Amino acid sequence: MRRYLTYQVQLFSELKDSTDYPIEKSLEHDIIDIYERLERASSLANLYSELATDLMDSYISLASHHLNNIMKILTVVTVIFVPLTFMAGIYGMNFEHMPELHYEYGYYFLISMMILLAVILLIIFRKVKWL
Repeated sequence: MRRYLTYQVQLFSELKDSTDYPIEKSLEHDIIDIYERLERASSLANLYSELATDLMDSYISLASHHLNNIMKILTVVTVIFVPLTFMAGIYGMNFEHMPELHYEYGYYFLISMMILLAVILLIIFRKVKWL
């Protein structure tokens, strides 16, 4: 609409200002009136186009902010569970000569270390206000 109205405004501006075209005196007022109306419509089309662009930019910004919050939460979950998975992977191997396997309280020590690590990471994330 904006492009169409811009062409029409240019056309009627040329008709209004030019003396090259034989236009009757009775039509001059009508051409000026049409030119002014087209110019007003073109201005409104520009305004609405800019408004629609601003609304789309705002929506994209809000969606990006929401996505950033989701990614932050997924990062926190990953940071907590990667060390725990690493510990579980190491002690889940079936090697015969692992020094901690013959320790009587090795299982409880590992579980308590995993819980302690998860709690420490949660406290850190709360301090930096990620949770």
